[in-house]
Amino acid sequence: MEKNLVFADYLVFIVYFVIVASYGYWVYNKKKKAVTDTHDFFLAEGSLTWWAIGASMIAS
Repeated sequence: MEKNLVFADYLVFIVYFVIVASYGYWVYNKKKKAVTDTHDFFLAEGSLTWWAIGASMIAS
């Protein structure tokens, strides 16, 4: 059995990364404020949806 990645595998990785990064950037711009603290950094002010948190956990 051959264990090489094909173009479709790379495409899935790239599309997934672009979607997650775009969503993070959108939330960043939406919630941008002058002063931030560790609560904002680690918990995203409680503004992330369950699927975004799950995708982040799976990706890491």
